[in-house]
Amino acid sequence: MKTYFTYTLARQDRSEICFDIPDSIVRSLAELEESSNLKGEKMNLDLHLVYFKEAENIFSAMKCKMEFGKWDEEYKKIMIDKFNPEWKDLFLKLLFARSTEEKLTSKN
Repeated sequence: MKTYFTYTLARQDRSEICFDIPDSIVRSLAELEESSNLKGEKMNLDLHLVYFKEAENIFSAMKCKMEFGKWDEEYKKIMIDKFNPEWKDLFLKLLFARSTEEKLTSKN
């Protein structure tokens, strides 16, 4: 069963960069960097995964993304503060959770 995530990437200064539904967060970051290089910009990818939400299917993930998109900037920051008060990079936490889940399901 495929799992979907909606996520938010932000800079260290807590400015929100993007909120999306990726097949792969790693690939999504690589594509973001590549698109900036194609535009001739030197992009500093000092981005942190500060918020993510798991969804059982693509429709639930899309609904979450649409709801989050309607929120104003201050409310988004409040929600991130509740989920991740120190705005730490959660990428390794998510990666570890996914690899552990995959190992458990492959044993069954």
